[in-house]
Amino acid sequence: MGRRLPAAAAGLAAPPPALKVEAIEVTQAVQDLAHSIPLIADRRTAVRVYVSLANGSGPLPARGVIAVRVPQAPGVVRVPSFGATTLDPARGVDEQRRDASASLNFVLPPSVTGAGSIDLELEEAMVGTHRVTPDPASSSVTVQLVPGPALRVALVGVRYTQNGTAHEPSELDFALIESWLRRAYPARELIVSRRVVPASWSPPMTCNRVNAELSSIRAQDVSAGQDRRTHYYGVVSDGGGFMRGCASGIPASADPTVVASGPAGSADFGWDHDGSYADWYCGHELGHTFGRMHPGFCGQTSDDPAYPYAHGRIGDAQDDYVGFDLGDAALGLPMRAYPWKRWHDVMTYCDQQWLGPYTYREIQGRLMDEEKIAPAPAAAAGLAAGPGAQRLLHAVAEVDLTANTADFVSVHPVDAGTPNPAASSPLSIRVLDAGGQPLGSWPVEFRRSSCWEPGDDEVGLVDVLLAVDPGVRALELLHDGTVLATFGAVPGAGLAAPGGLPKRYTVQVSTDGGQTFLTLAVDLAAPALAIDPSPYASRADVVVRVLETDGFEASVTDHVVAVDDLPTFDGAP
Repeated sequence: MGRRLPAAAAGLAAPPPALKVEAIEVTQAVQDLAHSIPLIADRRTAVRVYVSLANGSGPLPARGVIAVRVPQAPGVVRVPSFGATTLDPARGVDEQRRDASASLNFVLPPSVTGAGSIDLELEEAMVGTHRVTPDPASSSVTVQLVPGPALRVALVGVRYTQNGTAHEPSELDFALIESWLRRAYPARELIVSRRVVPASWSPPMTCNRVNAELSSIRAQDVSAGQDRRTHYYGVVSDGGGFMRGCASGIPASADPTVVASGPAGSADFGWDHDGSYADWYCGHELGHTFGRMHPGFCGQTSDDPAYPYAHGRIGDAQDDYVGFDLGDAALGLPMRAYPWKRWHDVMTYCDQQWLGPYTYREIQGRLMDEEKIAPAPAAAAGLAAGPGAQRLLHAVAEVDLTANTADFVSVHPVDAGTPNPAASSPLSIRVLDAGGQPLGSWPVEFRRSSCWEPGDDEVGLVDVLLAVDPGVRALELLHDGTVLATFGAVPGAGLAAPGGLPKRYTVQVSTDGGQTFLTLAVDLAAPALAIDPSPYASRADVVVRVLETDGFEASVTDHVVAVDDLPTFDGAP
């Protein structure tokens, strides 16, 4: 008996592949098939279509087109798939979800991602050489997009010199941080600024010291008109040595005054191969400023007993979450799927980090709470000019409660802000006049450094804004009545008379004619600073402000400076 030839060899056309849509998943960073993670309006959104092939077809190359309908707008928007994929009948939905290249993927245009419901349907697919129309009954889904918050971040690089070599974060460090936050954090948009400031101290670099300077920079920025909902993050190159990161506390409620800092460099930690680890490291430390604690995995303290998944993973077999990274073409980052079996939550110390559903929801909720904060602080009572008027004083001190030591890092008067003494605390600040007489005392919060390990000293910051008598000339930081640190005393001469303290200088820049300013340096010994002109290259000039202060009284001088002259700026009279 002769052998039967295949249909194609016999001159017959091969039957078209039978295509069935098994599931459609709409994701922005992490999702399950039930769409339990809220989808945020006006955020970059991917649609993943999982199909099965019957009648022996495949593996076959495939592309597709989805039809998008927004009920509040007429017409249909058709979106082609993001590249081609290979459909393999041996790979079910579970396997397709865990591999970005195994599904038909679509990136929705911004025109259809507004708040409200959205209908999605796989309209057709080109599978091999066949154009296939799926069964409409199984090829559509309707999801809701809800209004979401913005993420406001000020990235502050720190420039320092170690053994004669200057170190500062690279352009790639900044770019990857911004990209990662856009891709992973639950916000409709990232509102970001970046700058590099000189360290006002000598190495070693510690996150507690960086955070102290950041707190001073933030207070002066907010006083000069910047949005007080902004989170400040310090970026420190590891070129002069690795600096472990930390936040200046873990706030129990919305509090953007809590700052954080971390290292940057090209180490890959065995799994991160994009050229800088600064991105996910920032995601972790910034997470602390949104109230997120350590779940307790991979060598960290266990501070969050509510974390739901074993081994710090982003899901389990019952809650089958898959992280999805939409990538960044400008940085050469492809789309990637992050299955729960191999990926861990960014708040752990484990490898392969992404935002899991627990952290994603919690940060989204905190961001929504912060949206309710007024962008500018209300004027504090009793600050009007005139006899008996008070002034606002911002003070930052490093504290080691284990050693029972402290040091005032920065003290500045500011024009705006909300005083924040504590309700009760073993720490307090006492203010004195020029004769050493007390003018007032307030309990102040101790903000413990977030990323500590067993055996570490209990270190952190006091970061306080006080409304004080204008006659104040000295501060004392006390712990249970014992003075740990003093600011305003002249060595060997007791308390200083007015005008007797050394002057320090803050330099700020404005690109809106003096309406708002960003701080470029604090606590300089002279009013001179080499300012990088590249951020202002499109302008002819900017306003540079110099604030001169002894910590209690200040004078302000504004200079209109040609951009070409910024590298040699000197605000001396």
